[in-house]
Amino acid sequence: MQIISEPYSVIDWDNVPIEKHSGETGFAWSRTFETGNIKIVLVEYSPGFKVDHWCCRDHVMHLLDGEMNIELKDGSVIRLIKGCHVVLVTVKQLLISSLQV
Repeated sequence: MQIISEPYSVIDWDNVPIEKHSGETGFAWSRTFETGNIKIVLVEYSPGFKVDHWCCRDHVMHLLDGEMNIELKDGSVIRLIKGCHVVLVTVKQLLISSLQV
């Protein structure tokens, strides 16, 4: 992961458009901010949300509230609770498998 961006950015999330995405189960609301090669996404998941696709991009996640599981393609699971963060670099194929608020 190489960060190529401006020296800093201030994000006013209230002015970033919100989108609703359906999952295999549940749904997610997201707001996306992009600068340089960086994409920052603020996401709120419904209880029981399960994403309907595998993602093979690098991720840096910080959980603001609730609990969630991240399932890796090899079957291992990373459990996050409020305040936890995880950096997934060069991990191929992850799935947000469940979330409880």
